[in-house]
Amino acid sequence: MKIFKYPLTLTDKQTILLPIGAELLTIQNQNGSLCLWASVDEKAFLEARTFAIYGTGNPLPESIGRYISTVQMDGFVWHIFEIDKP
Repeated sequence: MKIFKYPLTLTDKQTILLPIGAELLTIQNQNGSLCLWASVDEKAFLEARTFAIYGTGNPLPESIGRYISTVQMDGFVWHIFEIDKP
């Protein structure tokens, strides 16, 4: 197992490839970029995982997903959830 960093885009919804079984650790602002850190088995096959980003005060869908982290960037506060995953 290793800890890897994955860049995210500040957009409503996105899907990235992570090794199967990746354990999400945190999402934070690093030098103005949104980054996800995960504990991964780098030899595992990849799977698509989808994330949604909601700004404070913005409307939320009925099912928002599993909370991952809150990040402050450039005076805004973003809340990141993983969707389509139990």
